[in-house]
Order: sequence, then C-alpha cells, then structure tokens
Amino acid sequence: MTSNEDRDTEYGGPFFVPADASDEMGVTTEQAARALAHAGLDRRQATAFFRNRVLAGQVTPCGRVEKEKDGRQPYLFHADQVLLTAILHRLAESGLTGEPLQEAFRVLSWWNADEVPNPPAPTPSSWVFRAYLAGQRNFGFELITVRNTTGRGDVKYSARVRQFNLDTKESVGTHFLDRGPTWERRSVWATDLDPILAHITRNKGEH
Repeated sequence: MTSNEDRDTEYGGPFFVPADASDEMGVTTEQAARALAHAGLDRRQATAFFRNRVLAGQVTPCGRVEKEKDGRQPYLFHADQVLLTAILHRLAESGLTGEPLQEAFRVLSWWNADEVPNPPAPTPSSWVFRAYLAGQRNFGFELITVRNTTGRGDVKYSARVRQFNLDTKESVGTHFLDRGPTWERRSVWATDLDPILAHITRNKGEH
C-alpha cells in the first residue's frame, strides 16, 4: 500500500503491524484519525489530537509512505500508537493533561527490565494490542496520584497497564512506580481498554 491519501479504500478492518514489518504496512495519520473518531471527536479533531501527540513526542513514526507524484510523503505509525493515542485522549477529556499524559506515555512505551526481563512485545501498548487481536480480553489502564507526606507534600503521578484474570483475581502487566514509604496514594483514574480496542479495531464502515 503506497497511496499517500487516506488509503481508506484499502483498509478492511482490524489492523496490526508487527515490529519487523516493512514501512508500507504502517498506519497513516488519516487512518489513525478514522480509527479514533467517535461521537464528539470527528476525524478533523482526531487528526489534530494525533498530530499534537506527535509534536509532543508521545507518538513516534516508524517510517514514511513512498513518495508519489505530488511529492507528499506521509509518516507511518505502528498500529499500537493508535491505542496509545486513544488512552491519552481519554485522559485529556477528563481534564488530565501535562504530567499525567507524559506518565501514561512512559508506562505504555517502555518495559521496566527489572519487572519484565523478557517482555512479550516491544512495548506495553503493543503487547495489549497484539493480545487483544489474538482473542485475549480484560485489559485495563490506571493512573494514580501520590503525595509525599514529608517536605513540601509534592504530588506525582504513576500509571500501569494490566490484564486481569477474573477467575483468579490476579493480573499481569506493568506496575506503579514505588516512590518509597513516605508517598501515599491519593486518588485513582481508571479505564477499561477492551471497549477502546473494540472501537479502534472495528470493521470498516462501523461507527
């Protein structure tokens, strides 16, 4: 697929980009916006939000479309970056911007080698995306605020992404940062990821 347009006519449903995929398998900004769009967030708004995340360094291109006659050469993104953007938008529409978005970006983009020495995918967001498309469910994202009970009483944010086993009540995934015994949890923001994943991987033509 080398069209520098939306490529919507070539997109037939759920998308998935392996870590070693060629650039031509990437997702364009236009495709990402179509996947993200919903009531209250049209394609134009979704495009603007996605591009702003790129400018903020929270969404990273994996390549570019082959240059065509008009000279345009859109960037390509791994599909899990659409999931990352969808989570960031949920936070933003809840009024959580700045440091909360950066913390979400951090925890979805890198594994802690001490916690997960043999990660199942290149990033936590790609792990969730791949597992969901493979039929696994019960994924969730949580962001907590913690306050230092000493000194100036600083407030920080910490996030994690987990897959929950409803039978055993256990979960796997990333962990909240342990800032030490003087930090106490103050509040939590959480969202189920399954509905988000169902939306961004919906079949073409569904809303």
